[in-house]
Amino acid sequence: MSDRRNTYRAVLAEAREAELRVGRRCLLVSIVEESAGGLCASAADAPQFASGVEGELTTEDGDCLRVEVMHLENFNGTYRIGMRRLNADLRGRRMRGARSTSPLLLLVGLTIGLYAGFAAQVEPVRDCLATVPTLSRILYRF
Repeated sequence: MSDRRNTYRAVLAEAREAELRVGRRCLLVSIVEESAGGLCASAADAPQFASGVEGELTTEDGDCLRVEVMHLENFNGTYRIGMRRLNADLRGRRMRGARSTSPLLLLVGLTIGLYAGFAAQVEPVRDCLATVPTLSRILYRF
């Protein structure tokens, strides 16, 4: 396997706090870098697991990701953990208060909002346009 990366790694301006759970062990981490295929986190405590194990990473904003620990390194007193995403999101495992970003739900909400907005404006607009003689015949014909 090549040492060259296939994806761009973005260094986060502000670290995101998360909890990495591997088996029964839990480790508080800060996500410092992300890429399309994975992420890198740092931890103050030493991890009690080896690379190659699978776990769940739950962020403070409710995202729950299935990850595989790929790399462990002690870097200036903190531990760097390189992880690969196994799937984007574990549905049903979100924390309370996390918002849904499903495209279908967004489309349904937008459609309902548009219809409600149009229905609220129909009568006042129709009454205002009815004062124009030509438009009044067109509007009240239907």
